[in-house]
Amino acid sequence: MEPLRPALSARLERERAVLAPDPAVVAKDDPDPKAISCYGLFVPEFKETWLRFVDGRPVSAITKRFLSWCSKGLEAAGKKVLVLVWDNASWHASKEVRRWIEASTTGR
Repeated sequence: MEPLRPALSARLERERAVLAPDPAVVAKDDPDPKAISCYGLFVPEFKETWLRFVDGRPVSAITKRFLSWCSKGLEAAGKKVLVLVWDNASWHASKEVRRWIEASTTGR
């Protein structure tokens, strides 16, 4: 594997610093920790990115709602295919989400 170019490596470090939680703002022992999740779909043909923000962590039930929302929007636009490219995050690869995808593609 080729090492990162110095400019790219420096940029990634700056982005990590910006995205890292500020320990002065969120205490590790916070009894009511906050989380927000963002789901997104890039639709190149429309030159749009569809975003959904939700309170809480990304979980299978929210992922299924997002996929359903995307599917309805794409169907309304006359599209028949949704191509998913994502990592193996637990909420992406869960049995619940895999069952939703299977049911959606087989019409069950």
